[in-house]
Amino acid sequence: MTEQRLTEDERLEIACAWSDFRKDYGASYDDETMRLEHRAFKAGWEAGRHGDQSGVLR
Repeated sequence: MTEQRLTEDERLEIACAWSDFRKDYGASYDDETMRLEHRAFKAGWEAGRHGDQSGVLR
């Protein structure tokens, strides 16, 4: 799978979404754990935005 580069608008959008997520659900205070949480959040955001949406929703 090739990595798609984010546009400047997408980078701003994901930064806002991450901020909202942290406000709503909290995030760890430990730097390493927060880094892993952000990485997982970003992967989910990108998959939802760019992933194959043709399958069955569950």
